[in-house]
Amino acid sequence: MENLKIKLLKYAGHPHQWPWFVLIAAGLLVLIYWIVFRALPWTSDPSAWGSFGDYMGGLLNPAVSTLTLVVAIKVWAQQREELEETKRALKDQAETAQANRREQRFFDLMQVYQQTLDTFQGVSEQSNARQGKAALDIWLDSHIHLEGMIRKSYLRAQSSPGSQNIEDQLDYWIDLAKQHWAKPYVGESLNHYFRVIFRILHDAEDLLEQDRHRFIRIFRAQLSHTELLLLGLNLWITEEGQKMQPIACEYGLLKHLPQCNLRDVLEKDLPPLVFGRRFAEIKASQS
Repeated sequence: MENLKIKLLKYAGHPHQWPWFVLIAAGLLVLIYWIVFRALPWTSDPSAWGSFGDYMGGLLNPAVSTLTLVVAIKVWAQQREELEETKRALKDQAETAQANRREQRFFDLMQVYQQTLDTFQGVSEQSNARQGKAALDIWLDSHIHLEGMIRKSYLRAQSSPGSQNIEDQLDYWIDLAKQHWAKPYVGESLNHYFRVIFRILHDAEDLLEQDRHRFIRIFRAQLSHTELLLLGLNLWITEEGQKMQPIACEYGLLKHLPQCNLRDVLEKDLPPLVFGRRFAEIKASQS
């Protein structure tokens, strides 16, 4: 019985074989009829041929009906499978479209970031106009009161740890930098830039979900050393920057901050996660 079902399903899967199936079944029935009743004489009696027709119909009709039912079930199963595949494809398309829209919104924020950079204008010593990141470089170089905090050959590296003279100089530069940054024309001139950075970091979770860290790493790689220095000063000194510290920790915003007096101070005052240092790295450095 099981073999018969398998064969029926096999034929149901190949509609072009159905006529052959019916012909073979009819031929077998005729052969069986002839073997059983071959001893009887040939007749032209219509009633005898009627009985033969009833015999053929009575055996073929259930087989054909069964085959038709199997075919109908097979077609229904195929249609159901195709419908499920269509639903899955539509769902995948919808999810892909939603992801693309979210990514596009993130890149729109990146464009706002670039436009914000372009609002900065500066003139170099050669009287050449600069824009964007180059203008920020000029801006930072022009604020000599911050120079002690951003110099690369930072003070703690110039002498043995604990040197009072070095500590005093560093404290002097720290106080000078904080006082200078608090002036309205200094820190406030960059507020809109910092707010755009915060918005990019803040909205990344809603827009990109589990992919947000990958995209933020792409954004973080675009930050110049000057931008990182300015972000470090903002996180350290201003009230808005201090509110931004948790999200800066999540993405290791200052991971590529160059070695300087500022980094030396920030590594003591800010959480290690701001510099992209995870728990395992911190534990290893302490052991």
